[in-house]
Amino acid sequence: MARRWALLSATVVVLVGGSAAFGYPPAAPKGTHLVQASLSEPFDISTAGSTDLHFEHVIFPPGASSGWHSHGGPTLGAVKSGTLTVYRASPGGCTASEYAAGQGLFEPANEVLMARNNGPEPVEIYVNHIVVPGVDVTTPAEKPAGDCPA
Repeated sequence: MARRWALLSATVVVLVGGSAAFGYPPAAPKGTHLVQASLSEPFDISTAGSTDLHFEHVIFPPGASSGWHSHGGPTLGAVKSGTLTVYRASPGGCTASEYAAGQGLFEPANEVLMARNNGPEPVEIYVNHIVVPGVDVTTPAEKPAGDCPA
């Protein structure tokens, strides 16, 4: 009976405590590199209190669009693959900017824009939204007047 309890105790130590129970250091944490991108435009971010960080992995199939929208706080994006076209509302119409794999983008809070994949391959992008708690991350917007795409 004592032998059975000793075997059971050793099994529990191994299952619960692992190598640390025997004096070995625990395994080091492991990370997975997701994407790296370069931003060509300067930007500033400041907060006045508590902030929520929202991280998204978004895939745009060919022809897909985000629709016109804005974000409740600044947004940083990193394009992993494909080319994303971002249309921004401007006086008298829209401007378009293309972001290819390895490029980053910055969207100020409350800027009305639309992102679209105009290419033949999917676009993969990682996005970080920085918002005040309780503020919507994304708000739908009307299509701006002028030569802006639908």
